[in-house]
Amino acid sequence: MRQKSDGFALVLVIVYVLLTIGVIIATLSITTLGSSGGVQSGKESYQAFASAESGISSFIPRVKESGFTGTVYEIDCWVQGNNPKWSDGSNVTVDGGNTCASTATENVPLMNLTSSNTGQRVEVKVVKVDVAASRLTIMAKGQTGSSSNAATAKITQNVLLSKPAFLNIAAPAGLTSCPSLNTGGTSEVFGVGSENTGLVAYTTSTGASTTTLNISPKLSDGLPLDQGSFISIGGATYRVTKLTPLASPLVGTQLTVIPPASTGTALTGTLSLIPIAFRGPQGGNGYIAEPSLPTGTYRIPVSDPTSVFAGDTLYVDSGGRTYSMTVVGRAVVPATTPATFEPSVGFINGDLTQGYVDVTLGASGAGAFAYGTSTSNFGQQLPSTDSRTPLPLTVSVLNSLPVGAPMRRYIPSVMSAGSINSVSGTNRLAIGSDFGGASRVSPAAIAGSTAVNCGVNEALFKQVFNRTKADFLSLVPTTPSPSNVLTSVSRPLDKNIYWLGSTAKSNGSIIVSNSTYSLNSNDLCGQGILVVNGNLDLGGTGNRNGNTCGSSSDGSPDGFNGILYVMGNLKSQGNPNIKGAVIVEGNVNVQATTTNGGMRINYSPLAVLSAARNLSPLNFTLESGSWNQQ
Repeated sequence: MRQKSDGFALVLVIVYVLLTIGVIIATLSITTLGSSGGVQSGKESYQAFASAESGISSFIPRVKESGFTGTVYEIDCWVQGNNPKWSDGSNVTVDGGNTCASTATENVPLMNLTSSNTGQRVEVKVVKVDVAASRLTIMAKGQTGSSSNAATAKITQNVLLSKPAFLNIAAPAGLTSCPSLNTGGTSEVFGVGSENTGLVAYTTSTGASTTTLNISPKLSDGLPLDQGSFISIGGATYRVTKLTPLASPLVGTQLTVIPPASTGTALTGTLSLIPIAFRGPQGGNGYIAEPSLPTGTYRIPVSDPTSVFAGDTLYVDSGGRTYSMTVVGRAVVPATTPATFEPSVGFINGDLTQGYVDVTLGASGAGAFAYGTSTSNFGQQLPSTDSRTPLPLTVSVLNSLPVGAPMRRYIPSVMSAGSINSVSGTNRLAIGSDFGGASRVSPAAIAGSTAVNCGVNEALFKQVFNRTKADFLSLVPTTPSPSNVLTSVSRPLDKNIYWLGSTAKSNGSIIVSNSTYSLNSNDLCGQGILVVNGNLDLGGTGNRNGNTCGSSSDGSPDGFNGILYVMGNLKSQGNPNIKGAVIVEGNVNVQATTTNGGMRINYSPLAVLSAARNLSPLNFTLESGSWNQQ
C-alpha cells in the first residue's frame, strides 16, 4: 500500500513540474511595452512578473512589520501616504480611499529585490477600499531594467481585513479600584455570579437552511463573533465556520454553522453568544495531559482565554449543577509552560481555536459561593448546602463536557486593593450592608483583594488590557477627523477606543497626569473604551432615571456602554449609568475612590465584548479568486 501511495505521489509531482514548466514557458512568451515603447525580452518580462508576485506575497508581512494597527478606512494613507504617486511620477488613484492628513507618510515604499537600482524591483499601492466589506484591492507593479525602458508587470489582488471577536479585557470586577473605596447615596454595582449561564443574548436570526442563518448586523459594524465563535439558538449549540456579507449595499451577515440543525426552523430565533466556550476533548479527555504542569493543574481548551487572569474563578454547568475551577494561567499554541499569554504573538493571529486556560479544580473565597437575588437576601452569601452553591469541578465532569459548553467568570461587584468603607484586611468579603447609604451590590465585593495587581510598571493596566499604555495609545484612531485622542468629551462615543488627556511619554512610557477632568450633564455617553490619563470627576452624567445619552437619531444608549479606565482617582457625585466595567488605578497622590449620588455600574459581557474588539489583532487574508494580471 505504501509503494502504491509513493508511486501515485511521484506521478503528481511529475505532473506538477510539467505544469509549472508550461506556466514558465507561457510567461516567458509575454512581452511588455516599456515606457519608451520598446519591446522587452521574455526574460526581463518574466523577471518583472516575478517581482510583482513578490510584491503581492510580501504585502501583508510588510504592513504588519510597519506597525499598522488601524482599520480598513485608514490603511491606504498608511501604506502610501498623502498624495501617493508611482515611482515614475504618475498619480495613484484610490477608489473609495480616505482623505489623508498632510503629514501622512509612506510606510510601504518601493522595494529593490537586487543591489542594483535598475534590477528587479516592486512597489505596491492600495487602489481600492471597500470599507463595508472590510476589503481593499492592492496593485503590485514589478519592474526590471532602466526606468526609461523597463519591463513592467502589474498584478492586482483583494485583501480582506478582520478583527477577531475576543473579549481582550480582563476586568477583575464591575468596579475595580487600587485605592480604598468610599461609597454612599444610592449607588449600585453589579457583577456576575455563578447563576449566570454564560450565554449573552445578542440578536434575532432567521434560518436560511439547516447550516446557515442570517442576522441583520453587518460585518462593517464590528460583529462580536467570528469564525470559530460558539453560539446558541433554541437551546442548541453551534460553531460558526464562515461569515458572508449579505447583498450590496451591505444589509447583514450570513453565518455558516456546524453541526447541521435537525430542521431549518431550529436556526430561527434569539441568537446568544458564548464568549468563553469549551472547545472539546483533547485526546479523549477534557484537558491536555501536559506533564510539566504541577500535579492537580489541568490545561483546558477554550475559545477565548483573553478575558481571564490568574486567580479568576470559572464556572461550567453539567447535569443541572454548577462546577467551579480556579485559573492559574493562560496558554496559547504552541503551548508554553508555565502558561503565558504574550500580546506580541497576537493570540496566534486571532484564532479562536487555539486558546487554553490552566486551572485547578474548585474555587476559594467569594467565588466558591452563590448569592441571593431576592429582596430579602439580595447579595447575601447562600449556605454551602444550597443547590445553587457551586461544587468543585471533578476530572470526570471535565471529561464529559460537550463541545461548546459555556464557561463564565465569577465577577465580583467591587474589588479593591484597599478597604471598602469599614471593611479592611486581606481578601475580605463586603456585602450590601457594608456599603453606605442605600447602596446595593451583588455578588459580594472583595476588600483588600490580592487579585488586583497594583504594582509598578503599569501592572494593573497590563492585567486589564494585556498591553502597555503606550501600546494602547498606538491603537487609538487619529484619523478620520475628529481624532479619538481627546482633550474633553463632548460627543457620544461611537463603539471605538478613546484616550482623554496627555499623551506625553518618558523613555517610551506614558507619563501619568495629575490633571482633573470633569464630566457633567450627559457628556459620558455612547459606547467604547475610554482611558483617562488623570483624575475624573463625574457629575450628573447619563442619568439612569430617564435622561437620554444624546439625540434619538444617534442610536446612543442611556449612559455609557463599555470600559472606563481612570489612571488617577475617580469621584462620582452624580447619576452615571455604566454597562461594562470601571477600573480606577489611582496615581501617586492616591486618594480614595468615591461613589455617591446614584451611580450605577452593571458589568455587561456584551458591552465589554462589543467595545474590546477594537483591541483585537488585525488579520489580513488574501481573498481567493481575486488575483488578476493587468
